[in-house]
Amino acid sequence: MTVEASVRAMKLFADLLLLPVAFLTLLSGLVLALGTSWGLARHRWVWTKFWLTLATTTATAFALRPG
Repeated sequence: MTVEASVRAMKLFADLLLLPVAFLTLLSGLVLALGTSWGLARHRWVWTKFWLTLATTTATAFALRPG
């Protein structure tokens, strides 16, 4: 019973909060990188942050969701 409630809460938390925030972070980072003078690949730290955000978004979508 406790395990089932935990899985339901984890699914609710992942689907309604984590995934939208992860995709919003990725989208806003791309918009800011491509729309400003920083560029996406002009500076190493911007490129690194992009790949780290992409990795965490992928992890959120595939590894942090139940089932």
